[in-house]
Amino acid sequence: MKKIFFLLAIGILPIFLYSQVTDLTISPDSLYYDNTIYNTMVLTNNSNQPINLLSVQQQCFACVGNWYWKVDSMSVSTPHWVYPGQSVSVVVMAWGGIKSTFSDYKHSTMAIQSSVGLQYCHIFLNSSLISAMDENSQLTLNIYPNPVNDRIFIQNPFSDLLSFELYDLTGQMVYRSKISSNNSAIDLSFLNPGLFFYRIHCQDKTISNGKIIKN
Repeated sequence: MKKIFFLLAIGILPIFLYSQVTDLTISPDSLYYDNTIYNTMVLTNNSNQPINLLSVQQQCFACVGNWYWKVDSMSVSTPHWVYPGQSVSVVVMAWGGIKSTFSDYKHSTMAIQSSVGLQYCHIFLNSSLISAMDENSQLTLNIYPNPVNDRIFIQNPFSDLLSFELYDLTGQMVYRSKISSNNSAIDLSFLNPGLFFYRIHCQDKTISNGKIIKN
């Protein structure tokens, strides 16, 4: 009798192990930026076991080709247990800094680490989205000196009120201010030395991106 039970157990064990399906689905697995700078990706646990979502890559500043993407928001913070049938939404923002000379998509990947392994979501930015930016703004909006010691000056040739944002290497915003005059001075003496990224908005439109080195 014991021998029969042992043989049955051996026969059932592979079926039991096979039933432990673990699958974290990325939908869509590729984000295309053609007419908008925002896209949403959904991570779904399509298995019968809990999956620990350990980390989601938060940004790629200065990707190859001088463009950028970052996670704008997530429905949860990581690490986070995702139970069978549950989903996590991730809103990803992408934008370009300089007019592209290529006609195809610029490509990057977002790393997603979980208890079932390392997965990737592909991110594609249509060069026409970069080209649609105001090229004249890139040429006439002057920011100096760079590198900067204490104060940086921004020559604003536009009558509109501009918004200046500064980000560190982790994608965290460290400074934000309005630019109203033709030649605004911004005090950055509080910053530690290092590399930072700036974005300048005119109303809802990003008109200039770039790097600033703080001495």
